[in-house]
Order: sequence, then structure tokens, then C-alpha cells
Amino acid sequence: GTKKFDNYDLIYSGGHIIGALMDIAFIQHSGGKYDLLTYMKEVLDMGVERGKSEKTVSFNDLYQLAVRRGGTSLKDILDQYVKGTEIIPFEKHLAIVGLKLTKDEEGNPLVAIDENASADARRLREMYFNREVFKS
Repeated sequence: GTKKFDNYDLIYSGGHIIGALMDIAFIQHSGGKYDLLTYMKEVLDMGVERGKSEKTVSFNDLYQLAVRRGGTSLKDILDQYVKGTEIIPFEKHLAIVGLKLTKDEEGNPLVAIDENASADARRLREMYFNREVFKS
């Protein structure tokens, strides 16, 4: 109907944003030792193990593993934006890794490096972007 595009951005962009937020939370919580790719490998391993006994991996299993690996900040992200209905405050989460949301001349959103970011945010940004996944 006429409202079919009302949630387009939420559905088609929201998953990417949640993935990035999860990745940042994993890196922040583990000091760079754990990330979204490692989480996904662990999820696949859970499925392979359980597949032998014909069990599946539930949303609760995924949630518990994510919270265990990502800490309270990831629990808050999942509770507010995946389980809940809150709108993701992009600026807040980009600032964690020393990035900011700006706009181009036409008003389109852009992500830029925040030159005034804290030392912790700059350190996390370096950990986030200096991984092998970004080097290819």
C-alpha cells in the first residue's frame, strides 16, 4: 500500500547499523581481542555442534553470547534497538570510535573523522579500522 516504504530505512539499513554497533561494542569491551567476525564464527560453531543433535540456535542463545562477549554496553544496544523500539542515536555511537555525523551541501548524511575526539575514542577507532577485514 501507500505506507510500504515507511520503514524502509529501518529494515534495510538498521541491520547494518546494529552490526556496526555490535562490532564496536565487542572491540571496546575486549580491548580489540574480539569482534563481530569472531562472534559470527562462534555462532556458526554453536550451530554445527547443536546440528549434530538436531537442535537449533535460538535468539536467546545469540543474545546471551553477544552480551557475554560484548558486555553491558552491547546488552543496552540490543535491549534498546533490537528488542526495543528506540531510534538509534547515531551521533552517540559514532563518537565512541571518534567519528561524527555531518551533512553534505545537499543535506545528505556523511560520516567523518572527529578531529576533537578523545584519546580513548581515537584509540578505539584505530583498533576498529586497522583490522585485517579493512585491509583487503
